[in-house]
Amino acid sequence: MNEKEKKALPFDTAKGFSAVPSVIFTLYTKHPDFDAYALMVYAYILRRYNDKYGFAFPTVDEIAYTLHISDTTVKRAIKTLKKLGLIRVERNAGFLNNVYYFEKPVEDEAEFFARFKEVEEAEREHAEKWEKISQRRKADKEKYRKSLGEKQSTPPKTSGPVPLFDPDEVIKLW
Repeated sequence: MNEKEKKALPFDTAKGFSAVPSVIFTLYTKHPDFDAYALMVYAYILRRYNDKYGFAFPTVDEIAYTLHISDTTVKRAIKTLKKLGLIRVERNAGFLNNVYYFEKPVEDEAEFFARFKEVEEAEREHAEKWEKISQRRKADKEKYRKSLGEKQSTPPKTSGPVPLFDPDEVIKLW
């Protein structure tokens, strides 16, 4: 397949698609303030970017309505995106809405960690949390493997069908 034939998506779509820089997923999601709402708002504003003007200009209400989130959540996400240097916001006094200019995301991990000191602590906590999850999953898998071994080596107690309930227990409940 040559460069011209490469597809951006593994399927065809009649409604188009929106691209988000990969570093948003690999670096910016490490920041403790960058949440799913910030990602949604960033992707939406990026989708609304107007190449002719060099900026995007959806209203906060438009973003909130389209994404099914509150205007407060949109404003908080915009504040996060500004803090992380992903967008610059100016007020369009003529139309009473914001104008969003995009800034190039930091792509170098060392530069990202140097710029956002709080990420290092968040990453440490994240690693500790996932280490506990990993240990729990390993223990669960081992427990499951042992239970399979016991089931295979233990002969069935009865040769007839196993009742779905104990009739004596049902009577006790009444």
